[in-house]
Amino acid sequence: MISIRLSEEEYNLLCHLSAETGANSLSDMAREGMRLLFSRTDGQQLVDPVKTVQAQVEDLSRRIDELRFSSNSLGGTNSQIPDQKSKHGTALE
Repeated sequence: MISIRLSEEEYNLLCHLSAETGANSLSDMAREGMRLLFSRTDGQQLVDPVKTVQAQVEDLSRRIDELRFSSNSLGGTNSQIPDQKSKHGTALE
């Protein structure tokens, strides 16, 4: 749930737009506005889910490397943390 503050003028404009477009409620109108915000007129999304997941995988790979380094620095071995770099680099390419 998202809550926003609107000025009286903004609220009246939203009510007017809602009535003109035939939206069932102000929530429907706001939801449609958010949907339009997240997509471009050419059909491309502003947020690319593949790039988002790829960035998360790269972050996790970096964290694994940091843990491996910390483990080695503490005198531990990395035998319990196998090297997964090759899998992380090609998982989403």
